[in-house]
Amino acid sequence: MRQKRTENGENENLPRILYGVRKRGDLLYFAVSVPEAKECILKLYRDNEQIFIVHMTERIGTLFFTVVNNQALQADSYQYEANGIEFTDPCAGRIIGREEFGAVLEDGSLPSTKGGFISEPFDWEEDVALKHTFSELVIYKLHIRGFTKQENSGVKHKGTYLGVIEKLSYLKELGINAVLLMPCMEFDEFFEEENGSEGKYAGDIRFYNRVCSQEKKRERPNRINYWGYAEKNFYFAPKASFASCPKQAPYEFCKMVKTLHQANIEVYMEINFTKKISQDQMLEILRYWVIMYHIDGFRIDTSILFDELAARDPVLGKTKLFSAGWKEELIGQDHLAEYNDVFLREVRKFLKGDEGKAGSFADRFRYCGRADATINYLADHNGFNLQDMYTFDVKHNETNGEQNRDGMEFNDSWNCGIEGKTKKKKINELRLRMKKNAVAALLFSQGTPMILAGDEFGNSQDGNNNVYCQDNPIGWTDWKALKSNQGFLQFVKELILIRKEHPVFHNQNRLRGMDYHSFGCPDISFHGTKAWYPDFSNYNRTLGILLFGKYAQKENGDEDNSFYLIFNMHWEAHRFDLPSIGGNNEWKLLKSSDPIANQDMIEEKSKQRTYLAGPRSFSIFINI
Repeated sequence: MRQKRTENGENENLPRILYGVRKRGDLLYFAVSVPEAKECILKLYRDNEQIFIVHMTERIGTLFFTVVNNQALQADSYQYEANGIEFTDPCAGRIIGREEFGAVLEDGSLPSTKGGFISEPFDWEEDVALKHTFSELVIYKLHIRGFTKQENSGVKHKGTYLGVIEKLSYLKELGINAVLLMPCMEFDEFFEEENGSEGKYAGDIRFYNRVCSQEKKRERPNRINYWGYAEKNFYFAPKASFASCPKQAPYEFCKMVKTLHQANIEVYMEINFTKKISQDQMLEILRYWVIMYHIDGFRIDTSILFDELAARDPVLGKTKLFSAGWKEELIGQDHLAEYNDVFLREVRKFLKGDEGKAGSFADRFRYCGRADATINYLADHNGFNLQDMYTFDVKHNETNGEQNRDGMEFNDSWNCGIEGKTKKKKINELRLRMKKNAVAALLFSQGTPMILAGDEFGNSQDGNNNVYCQDNPIGWTDWKALKSNQGFLQFVKELILIRKEHPVFHNQNRLRGMDYHSFGCPDISFHGTKAWYPDFSNYNRTLGILLFGKYAQKENGDEDNSFYLIFNMHWEAHRFDLPSIGGNNEWKLLKSSDPIANQDMIEEKSKQRTYLAGPRSFSIFINI
């Protein structure tokens, strides 16, 4: 359990944050690093009017610092000046001037910013560090703004931290127990023009025609930064425009995290570090979000050297860290996870029926990576989401303003016969079956599954695989699809529940494919249409997978059930043997993506039970 906080929200036993501003009663402590500056001036403001100036004379290295008694001043914001240039504190805990997402002044420039104070400490009460193991996690990735911004989202505070809270009952019913947030720190919402001009932004299409000349309009327009991967960030400040009351952004972010924790849901965040940020600064930023905002983990995409520092940092020692890879000597720490798209690429190819991929799928199904855990996903913010994966063969990014030249060219997708949306019943039935196959492959593979928000009910991005600039219904989660895809949503919920109830699908021990306890059956085995004879030939598009229950124990100590999974990704039906284990060949059909599948499709001839698997279908059986 985390310890109680001091007045300003920090734990007295944890390291102090070096930069930024801290409040102790009526005293404000300021510290800022300004390399190559001989002096630094602190400017204090109230209601946008400058009320006080402090020449910061105390200095250590490049760090200037001072203390101000704010009792009489009642300042509400501040700026620094060095070498004749005024700038906003890069370590400010709150940013003023970014209250409206995508706001642009009439001349095309961005509103100015100031540093703000976190006025009131947040009462975390007895907030608990949940400490879920990777094996029990089901992660849900979302964009704070896009998740509830649509009019049909059914929440009052659309596109905000509070909007996520309003969707809490939905998240709990879905069955997830962790959320991965796209960047929530204060980032630049526009990319600067390529000609290097300062202060002018093309923005998104809403402002492009207004502020650009005819000559500029013929060039590639810059776009609004919807995702949040920017070169300029205020890494210590929660994004103000993601709050229903921007002045209360730190408070609302804390409230969201606390509420999710109370619902047994961990909170992780992606942080995009630029090349200008030193490794010490990176660690300081991560520590700050853990100490100040109780973040449970981060996805980081940096050098191996930094990964090693983060993995061994005392403050981050139990904070979950996702990265593309880890040094072998770091393996064995229970907070490191491998996050890359190998699972996505290989499994997508098998699911759509590519040749020679049955063996690759088997490897991915049992793979747990070089780290302590592997994050598996079939859709991420970059690329096709699940619905579009079976609706489009090629990307359709024309609305990005880059003549469809942006985004990934190869998506391992399949339109099921018609490019784009259609009313043809057979095509839509096939697409539904393919989505169910994909969800089954994701949720029943070893490792930690991650679902992209909206994939569980068929949210579409109209074939756009790079919605980095689409702060509009294309990039937002469309909750209208929820009403028309209740059957698919229920299928996803049921598979999540099966996974959670049966540890054989998320075994804490790595599967070896051996009977190393002499139980009479390997922990995992692969099969062809003939039991115990896997077929990894180039033309085979089927795979049977047996998970032996004795190698996994339930919470009460009982051994788990055994399960047999059949993936028939061929466009023809195939009859599969159902393997006999321990003299028992009684199998019950639990779920299938085939709409006509039923228990009667199991036949017995010469003491061998068989099952006719429909074309492009998945089926799962439980041994009874």
